[in-house]
Amino acid sequence: MKTPTLFMLLLLSLSLFLGIATAEAESAEPVDESQAEVVVIISADNMTTHIIGRPDIDTLIVDGYDLSEFKSALIKRVNRYHRSLLCLIMNAYEDIYTLAEALNMTLAKVTNNTYLILSNRRDIVLVAVALNKTMHRIDELNSTLSSAIDRLTEENAYQWKAISIIRSQSESDKAELASRIAELERELELAKEEYERKLSEQEQKHRTMMAQLGMATLCAMALMAVLIPKISK
Repeated sequence: MKTPTLFMLLLLSLSLFLGIATAEAESAEPVDESQAEVVVIISADNMTTHIIGRPDIDTLIVDGYDLSEFKSALIKRVNRYHRSLLCLIMNAYEDIYTLAEALNMTLAKVTNNTYLILSNRRDIVLVAVALNKTMHRIDELNSTLSSAIDRLTEENAYQWKAISIIRSQSESDKAELASRIAELERELELAKEEYERKLSEQEQKHRTMMAQLGMATLCAMALMAVLIPKISK
């Protein structure tokens, strides 16, 4: 009885018991009160409580709580909840009414639009036919454009392949030209060395010839120096 759950169950059960017992006592036929009794069984938290009494119980105090006052407070709370629920229902009704008006306006607009569509059906059909032709033309242009793009892609791939071949050939030609230049440089170096060697030989021969010519000149001059005095005598 001291646990909150059991105590609340007890209060609720007793309030219901008082209300039901009072209603039954007012509406039922008179009976022998010595034989009439009401049994209330409350079970919670593995505990069971029995309350036995006559239907004309109007006051019952449990742990200092007057159940009649609790019943009045409970009825007031129920009434307050009932009023709150009515307010919510009225607000919901207003919202539903507003929604219904909006729905009616939407239906009216849909009806008007349907009427306009039906009245302009011929124009809509003509527009649909024109749109269909336009879409067909767009498909044709798209197909032509796709073919042109594919052709340009193939040509681009071919050109890139040709450029790659030319680039590869250019690299090969460049390597060959570099090799040829190196070979010509070697040949030029050899020719230069050969020319320097021959020039050195010619200079040597020239010096030798000049030396021989100088010796011959000296000999001739000596001979003339000897012969001229003899001839003059």
